[in-house]
Amino acid sequence: MTDHGRDAMIAEARRQFSAGSIVELSWRAVRPTDNEPAGMIESVQGKLTDGEWQELLTEGSPLRKRWEAQVDTIAAT
Repeated sequence: MTDHGRDAMIAEARRQFSAGSIVELSWRAVRPTDNEPAGMIESVQGKLTDGEWQELLTEGSPLRKRWEAQVDTIAAT
């Protein structure tokens, strides 16, 4: 998964914090079925099917692993 400018954004947030700014960041997760970058309405506010929810909630499933990798990418930054 590429960072889509994430590293540059984090570096700038750190620079601004060091300069005394108050920095606020938020993350809106794309559906685990989508790749970044993805649109707000199409992905972030999109729905999963009942089958996708079941797979997402099943430990070790491909969709669950994909979701965990997406969250790990954000947590690492």
